[in-house]
Amino acid sequence: MRDEMKSDLLSFIPSLRAFAFCLTQDRTRADDILHSSLIEICARHAGKKGLVLKVAAFKTVRRRSLRQAVADPMSMQSFARQRITGDHDAFRIRFTRLPRTEREAISLIEVWGFRPPQAAEICECDRETINRRVHMARCHLTARSSRSIPIGAFRADTAAVHATAG
Repeated sequence: MRDEMKSDLLSFIPSLRAFAFCLTQDRTRADDILHSSLIEICARHAGKKGLVLKVAAFKTVRRRSLRQAVADPMSMQSFARQRITGDHDAFRIRFTRLPRTEREAISLIEVWGFRPPQAAEICECDRETINRRVHMARCHLTARSSRSIPIGAFRADTAAVHATAG
C-alpha cells in the first residue's frame, strides 16, 4: 500500500467508525463492519487517494452495513424496538429514530461535509434523492421539537457522534 493512501486511510478511520455506528447503532457491529471494510478498501481501491478514496471508503462501509443488515435482519429489528433512556439528549433521540436513509444522508452532508453529488455516489442514488432525504431528515428533526434545530448544530454535534462511536 502506498504511503499516501495509508495516511489518508488512517485519517478516515475515526469518521468511518462513527459512520458505521451511525448506521448500526451498535459498537460491536460497527467495529466489525469497519474492519471488514478496511480490508476491502485496501484490496479494491489501492490507486485512489484524497477525496476519491474517502468517497470510496464511506461507500464501502455503507455497503458492508447493508449486507450485514440483510444477513442478520433480527439485529435491525431489535434496534428499531430499542428504547432510548432519559440520559440521551433530545437531538440524539430524534436522530436515532430517523429512517436509516435519512440518517445516512444528513450525516454525510452535515457531519462529514460531503457535497450532495458525493453523498449520492456513496448512497448509490441520484442527487435529488439525497437532497430529499436531507430535507426530510431536517423536517423530522425539527417537527418533533418545540424549537428549531439550526443547521450548524449537526456539525457541532460531530464530537458527540464520534465520542458515541468510541
